[in-house]
Amino acid sequence: MFFLFVDIFFPTQAFAADTLSINFPRSGMQGYGLNSGYWGAQKFTAGSNSTLTSIEVSVAYGSLSAVSIRADNSNLPGTVLSTWTTNSTSPATTPNVQTFTGSVSVTSGSSYWITFHTSASTGIYWTSSTSQSGSSGWSVPAGRTGAYSSNSGTTWAIDMAIQSFSLRITANTGTQLTTPNAPVVNASGAFGVGVSETSTTANASSYLVKLYGSNGVTLVDSITVASGNITSVTNFSGLNPNTNYYASVTAIGDGSSYLNSNESSKTLITTPKGDSTVTISAPSGITFRQAATISAVTSRSGLITFYARNKRIPGCIKVKVLTTTASCSWLPAVRGGYLISVVFTPTDTNYLEANTSLGVSIKGRINNR
Repeated sequence: MFFLFVDIFFPTQAFAADTLSINFPRSGMQGYGLNSGYWGAQKFTAGSNSTLTSIEVSVAYGSLSAVSIRADNSNLPGTVLSTWTTNSTSPATTPNVQTFTGSVSVTSGSSYWITFHTSASTGIYWTSSTSQSGSSGWSVPAGRTGAYSSNSGTTWAIDMAIQSFSLRITANTGTQLTTPNAPVVNASGAFGVGVSETSTTANASSYLVKLYGSNGVTLVDSITVASGNITSVTNFSGLNPNTNYYASVTAIGDGSSYLNSNESSKTLITTPKGDSTVTISAPSGITFRQAATISAVTSRSGLITFYARNKRIPGCIKVKVLTTTASCSWLPAVRGGYLISVVFTPTDTNYLEANTSLGVSIKGRINNR
């Protein structure tokens, strides 16, 4: 079991707003520690057809990695409706407040759960009593409404020690924009990707394009795109090769008549493996049956195999790169022209093999008698 207290707040916007305060503001409450993978959740009932746009959480120490809004499933958190990772912290020192931003629509009279994700030890606050106030219809159901998960949200149980958390919710009641389609991939390189939309969203002032890590939750980058440019390519750079990413788009409202859309479905993008390079060099004059040193240079660690006339050179198979160079002592057995080559296999499997070749001429020996 774990105990926690959370302050949640959806800040006032220019459009109409409904509010719900639960044991808020925090006063005289204690923090309780959560270990990695332990998540908490608070149930509430929406009082209007509206849009949630931010969640503010009071943290005693550490930090939450994300929050998500889930449907109710037999009085426990159910299907994930939206996961928010974009957040700011104020003040910089603990105890602090993390404000997560996003948008998700809720329906009047329906129950939902706000879940709190942790990836490291985090202390948040809890309470064993419930007091609430706010707009008509917005409420916390009677009884115990705090849940916990010990396996990062896979299964849930009601925490019998928690009456409720400390929350303040604001829901915007303007017209929500239509959810954009999942973005399409226009280009994918080892270190960058480009995405776009195939059509625009009516009344959108701009768009927020997000790129998530391989788990589909951790935010890697986000770019705000002007309303007329969403069908053009939005590029993300500085990525890793041979890695899965997910991209999404949210249509942004004008802050008055139109609310932000829900986040689109996420598109899987897999960057290809990165290219490797290798060069080969040999002495300008190589003599028949006299040892010559062949060198290969690359930019990363790995193993290099040396070849002469497409046959592996004995003693020069899978030579370890030292700093940037691997060397081979070659004793040519035939006079005339040779094609020597190398194959570089990087240690990092996210990069491709590389090869190159060089033509050399083997001179006959000069015997002095």
